[in-house]
Amino acid sequence: MLEWLKARGFRWYDLYTINRETQPGTYQFKVGFSGILGKEVEYLGEFESCENRISSLCVRAAEQLGATSSGIKRIAIELASGKVR
Repeated sequence: MLEWLKARGFRWYDLYTINRETQPGTYQFKVGFSGILGKEVEYLGEFESCENRISSLCVRAAEQLGATSSGIKRIAIELASGKVR
């Protein structure tokens, strides 16, 4: 995928979260993968801005639906692999 992006002129790719304390192996992989041109960037983090209460309720409902969906997918995968009895 990264070669495909590079061939189409993309100049950067966000490897998302990186935490050297809690995930040292992942940190080393990402630092090594990015090479000398890579750099660590810190963002402000997630925040939410809703214009009214209905918008806020819709956002929260969507977040809960996403969390429930992820949990159901994980359980289905575990059941299919025989890890859950």
